[in-house]
Amino acid sequence: MRMYHICPVPLLERVIPPECKHHMCIANVVNSDMDYAAFYSIRRRRGEWITLDVGAFEDMDTTVEELWLATDKIKPAEIVLPDKFKDAEETCVRSAQAYEALDDAALMTAQFMIVPQGRDYGEYITCLKVLASNVGPRVHTVGIIEETTELYDRSRERMAEDVRSRFPELDVHLLGFMSDFSDVAIRGARSCDTGKLVTWGINGMLVMREGPWPDTYPGRETMGGRQGFFQYDCIDPFMVETARENVLEWSREI
Repeated sequence: MRMYHICPVPLLERVIPPECKHHMCIANVVNSDMDYAAFYSIRRRRGEWITLDVGAFEDMDTTVEELWLATDKIKPAEIVLPDKFKDAEETCVRSAQAYEALDDAALMTAQFMIVPQGRDYGEYITCLKVLASNVGPRVHTVGIIEETTELYDRSRERMAEDVRSRFPELDVHLLGFMSDFSDVAIRGARSCDTGKLVTWGINGMLVMREGPWPDTYPGRETMGGRQGFFQYDCIDPFMVETARENVLEWSREI
């Protein structure tokens, strides 16, 4: 499993090392910040993997037009199709509309990630089936949200197994990294995205793969909150180096 690290714009050059070849960036931030867009555009031109995400976790509404504009700037390898939390029907509508609009664009060479939703497990599986079977042939990945235990009484490991048993041809991506490190045990997931390794580092916490692992997660509130996170800067060289070490340590395949 590969880790895609989420990082504030002012810290990108200092925290994301050249050894890190797989990334996730947020469409809304690509469109609003030239430095952010330039960083990932350069990395993409070097042949590195970029997944372009919508701003759902950051409480940003990402339109199809914003996705198209960010795609034009970054030329990502993969695009996350829009979803709506706990709403299977609206997720299917939004994903299909975005796929149709982006698939028709001449510049498009990317593959797509679907993110099933639902109020309960039955709705989730129905949404998964509709998205995987009907959206389009360039869907290659299923993104699994963090809240599976709360919503569906199933661990992400079990959800990943369910997805792979139904659609073995699709990759599995874990949206977010659980702070209890339970995701480390999931076999068969292609990748996982997180800002936690950077956040732990900026809070002075070194996180090595062999442990010991932190008992607590300080949260993005310590770095400006979900939206302010992207403009957060740190002038403490120890904290910056700790974040860089965390990213480097977890950039190797798990």
